[in-house]
Amino acid sequence: METLQQLTDGFGGRVTGSPQYNSAAEWAAKNFREAGLKNVHLEPFTIPNGWQRGWAHGQVTAPLRRALHIESLGWSPSTPAGGVKGEVFVVQDISPDKLKAQASQIHNHIILLNRKKILGENPLRAFPSSTGLTNS
Repeated sequence: METLQQLTDGFGGRVTGSPQYNSAAEWAAKNFREAGLKNVHLEPFTIPNGWQRGWAHGQVTAPLRRALHIESLGWSPSTPAGGVKGEVFVVQDISPDKLKAQASQIHNHIILLNRKKILGENPLRAFPSSTGLTNS
């Protein structure tokens, strides 16, 4: 638990290629060396595109103008300068079969995930019971 706390509280999210990832990798190598392991080193690698959560904002413009509280999904590409406009498609089930069946409807739409329909009232519901996290 101490190691988990050091990683989560000390580094936060560690998306591949991010500064937090690099710091956590250095931390892990240092701890392995201090534990007496030999030949500990980090392998260089290149990823074509990194990702870091930035800010996001949006609004519904019709029939009434309303601000939206939004977050981007991990590894979502940036929108072009000036943003995007389009019709919204609400996804209420993220199972692969359901998404595949809706592919033609989703295409060229702005996707809104209905968190309450997908996760219910408790976001931990997304985790299988084998994780030890409770779903109640």
